[in-house]
Amino acid sequence: MCIKESLRLHLPVTVISRHCTEDVNLPDGRVIPKESSKKVYNPYRFDSTHHPLAFVPFSAGPRNCIRQNFAMAEIKVALALTLLRFVVRLDESRSVRRKPELILQAENGLWLRVESIHAES
Repeated sequence: MCIKESLRLHLPVTVISRHCTEDVNLPDGRVIPKESSKKVYNPYRFDSTHHPLAFVPFSAGPRNCIRQNFAMAEIKVALALTLLRFVVRLDESRSVRRKPELILQAENGLWLRVESIHAES
C-alpha cells in the first residue's frame, strides 16, 4: 500500500492527472469533497476494500501498461532489499524540486544519506 500511495503522490508519468472539480456524492452516502486531500499521504487509501480502479498510475483497461505487474514486483524487491541493508534518509540540506518532464525527475537530483545497518567486520 505504501508503494501505491507513493506512486499516486509522485506519478512516474506526469501526464496522468486527477482533479476533483466538484463534490461527488457516492451511492453509499459518502461524499468526496471538491479539492479533497489529494496531497495527504495515506497508504490505506489502496487497501483491499477499495475499488481496483482507485489506483491507476499505470493506466487501466485493455491498453494499460503491459509491464505493470513486473514493475510493481521489481519495486517491492528493490525496496525490500535496500531497507534490509540500509537506513535511507533524505539529505535535508538540499531541496528537492520536481522537474515535470515526460517521466518525473528531480531537478538537481535526489540527494540521500545512506548508512549500512550491519557494521563492517
